Amino acid sequence: QRFSGDPQKWQQFWDTFESLIHKNEDLSDIDKFNYLRSVVSGEAMSAIEGFSPTKENYKHVIDLLIGRFGKKAFIISSHVESILKLPELTGSDSIRKLRHTYDKLEMHIRSLQSLGIDSKQFGPLLVPVLLDRLPPDLALIVSREFDADGDIWQLDNLLASLKKEIEARERSGHVSIHTKSNKEIN
Repeated sequence: QRFSGDPQKWQQFWDTFESLIHKNEDLSDIDKFNYLRSVVSGEAMSAIEGFSPTKENYKHVIDLLIGRFGKKAFIISSHVESILKLPELTGSDSIRKLRHTYDKLEMHIRSLQSLGIDSKQFGPLLVPVLLDRLPPDLALIVSREFDADGDIWQLDNLLASLKKEIEARERSGHVSIHTKSNKEIN
């Protein structure tokens, strides 16, 4: 597992590194330091480049990396920023692009949840932004799924409705491809 400084990849990197290397009592701190240097690059490598591989410096380097890349607020901001930068979809976009965008959205939301952020906290703010990114026909279909009497639209409801519609479009596209190819054969 390599780490280049992407805050969204920090937790996965750190959990793996901590389990396999950092807490491994069979390795010396110098060995741990050398292994760490072999799995970091980019901004993460730049942050530790000036340190010589010594027992004392290993502790400093770990504190530095955790302080710089492991801050929960920094990681949360990075995921929210990525959600806000999801592309606006148009009616002419493919089902594949719609699925890809949905998968990225769901990944960011799961990551936020794994950090202890409940979608009920940020969902009501995000739903209108996400609806605005959808093609008008899809936004209308998804909006019909919401409770008309509800005051607040929940992100989980939006995701469920969006997933249902994407899956229906995928099935429809799959059926039409097979139907067309069968007609061409006959």
